[in-house]
Amino acid sequence: MPLIGNHELLLINLDRSKDRLARSIEQLTKYDLDYIRIPAVDGEQLSEQAIQTHTKADYRDYYKTLRVGEIGCYLSHRKCWERVLEKSLDYAIILEDDFVLEEDLGSLPELLSNIEQSWDCIKLLEYPEKRNAVQSFAYGDKTLFRYDKIPSRTCAYVISKSGASKMLKHSEKVGRPVDIDFQYWWESDIQVFGLKPYLVSVNTNEVSTIESPNSTEIVGKSVVKQFVQKWYFLYANNKYLKRVLNKR
Repeated sequence: MPLIGNHELLLINLDRSKDRLARSIEQLTKYDLDYIRIPAVDGEQLSEQAIQTHTKADYRDYYKTLRVGEIGCYLSHRKCWERVLEKSLDYAIILEDDFVLEEDLGSLPELLSNIEQSWDCIKLLEYPEKRNAVQSFAYGDKTLFRYDKIPSRTCAYVISKSGASKMLKHSEKVGRPVDIDFQYWWESDIQVFGLKPYLVSVNTNEVSTIESPNSTEIVGKSVVKQFVQKWYFLYANNKYLKRVLNKR
């Protein structure tokens, strides 16, 4: 069933991950879902010059240096956001190739068209499920809610045109993994919600492509920076959540 409206389903997949692609296509075909494959940026193939071009100085925003796989993953999501703007889409449903469909995503466009709240990004999964809601809105058998802390992982989410624009502007230089950057939502002013029951889960049997088993990367890490960033995050997240909630 073609997805209705001005949007696309985008599937991020590395050229070398053919088994993942086959499993993804099998699931999407089951529900007759149209999709566009987005060839993922292979971090292991990035030159040192490309890495320097796309990333911030070490430790500026994160307590450790990024792995090349994390950089490639972020750039892959940027390709999706760029497509949203290039095609002038209202939004895109973005899947990484380790997803498991729990429901038919074909029902999602109609649900999204009924949402009255202003949103930039809606998470379609959370693993493990442990985040609490500070705001919630019922839509039929689904609940749209704002997290007390945005969960990690970017395996499955919807991003609007405004959300794509905000994240592209925010990530002209990459300083954190993409899922962690979403958690620092106030920096880009991106409004992130979740949708439960989740339509997607993650295939925990898949081996991560972020960190190659043959990798010899040495990752620099600052324990002091990690401690400081943890407490800054808790303070800032609470501060800006209160501001958003007080605007109701």
